[in-house]
Amino acid sequence: MTAGTVTEGGNVTLTCDTSCNLRVNTFIWYKNTQPTRHRAINNTLHLNPVSSEDAGSYSCAVRGHEQHPSPKATLHVRYPPRNTTVIVARDGEIVVGESVNLTCWSDANPPVHNYTWYRKNGTQTSLLGGGQSYVIADISYETSGLYYCVAQNSVGEQHSAAVSVPISGPGWAKYVAVRILTVVVLLLLPWLLCLRCKSSTSHKTGSTTTSQQADSSPVYDDTAV
Repeated sequence: MTAGTVTEGGNVTLTCDTSCNLRVNTFIWYKNTQPTRHRAINNTLHLNPVSSEDAGSYSCAVRGHEQHPSPKATLHVRYPPRNTTVIVARDGEIVVGESVNLTCWSDANPPVHNYTWYRKNGTQTSLLGGGQSYVIADISYETSGLYYCVAQNSVGEQHSAAVSVPISGPGWAKYVAVRILTVVVLLLLPWLLCLRCKSSTSHKTGSTTTSQQADSSPVYDDTAV
C-alpha cells in the first residue's frame, strides 16, 4: 500500500494487495492502529472528499490474519490557513507611550509562509508590514484603531478578525473630547456658512430697498412767495 500528500477536498484511493493465495480475500483497514471510519470496497479504501482529519498512518490486513498487517503508509493532507487570530500580548490597560506586541496565529498545512498586517481607521485601511509579530512602538492616539492580519500558505489565505487596541491614560478624555468637538464643528460648518450667506443676502436686499425708497421721494425747491 502506498500513500502520499493530497489537498483537502480532493479524492484518495488506497489499495491493499497481498501475494498470498487466499480463498477469502477480505481486508481490514486501520488508521493510526485503529479501525478506520471509512467504508472499504474489496481491497480499496476511498476517501472522498479528503479532510484534514484523514491525515495519518494507514495499514491493512487480511481478515483472520490481523497479526500480519501491512507496513504503514502515511497520508499528508494540505489545507489553507484557518482559525487565524490576532493575539495582543498585553495584560491590563495600555498607556500612551508604551509598546504593544501583536502576534498572528494560524493553523495551516503546510505552515504559513507569509503574514501581512493592516490597520483600519474608519473607512481607511493601511498596510503596516509583514512578519508573524508586529510591534506598535510608542503607542499614541493616532495609532489606535482596528488591527488584523492575513495568513497565507501555498494552498490559500485567510483574514483574521480585527481587534482593537484601546488606550488609556490622563490625556485620553481630552483627546476624545477634541475629536468629538472636531466632528461637531465639521458637521455644523456647512449650516453656519449657509446661514451667514442668507444673512448677507438679506442685508443687501434691505439696503437696496431703502435706497430705492430714498430716490423716489419728491424733491422740493425753495420757492419765494
